Amino acid sequence: MNKSRLSSSSHIQFQSGFSLLELMAAVLMIAIIVMMTMPLIHEQIAIREIEAIARRFIVHTHFARQQALYLGEPCAYCGSELGVWVDSEKWVHQTSSERVASPK
Repeated sequence: MNKSRLSSSSHIQFQSGFSLLELMAAVLMIAIIVMMTMPLIHEQIAIREIEAIARRFIVHTHFARQQALYLGEPCAYCGSELGVWVDSEKWVHQTSSERVASPK
């Protein structure tokens, strides 16, 4: 019993944790993985933007078709009143009678 007391009291305690070198190695590995995945992330973002623009275009064309059926005359969507492309967010709805009356 006396022997066990001596061995437990002379036991050296070590602090648990990571060294600076180990932490730097872990940060380096994470940085390499992030750098490898960045092009994939940018590509996915570009694909999602293209899909959103395509969905918006489809919604606008469906609306133009519904308006043409409702009014009984052809309809068009243009980027501006003059038929010049300005911005995809600002669509102008024109019927055939409005296009004839609008200045060119």
